[in-house]
Amino acid sequence: MAAHPGYAFAFVSASPLRAFLTLGTVVLTITGAEALYADMGHFGRRPIARAWMAAVLPALLLCYAGQAALLLEDPAASIRPSSGWHHAGRCGRCWRSPPPLR
Repeated sequence: MAAHPGYAFAFVSASPLRAFLTLGTVVLTITGAEALYADMGHFGRRPIARAWMAAVLPALLLCYAGQAALLLEDPAASIRPSSGWHHAGRCGRCWRSPPPLR
């Protein structure tokens, strides 16, 4: 039932922009996984594991720590996720975020 195409058609007809952006993230995820697999053939497992531990893992941990800090400071931010990072940029202790588009 979860793979029924009627749900996909309903999602696309209800909000086409959101469906387009969702499909874009799926395509980017698939191509990123394919690129990582191709890099494994060129470089091997050890250099990719080192790069993951030196660059990707710290960046992810920092991102998750920032999200956790935002939720600890303002628990209501979890209710309105669309305004979360714009709110974080205006708190004074964070980097400046660009003004929202109008």
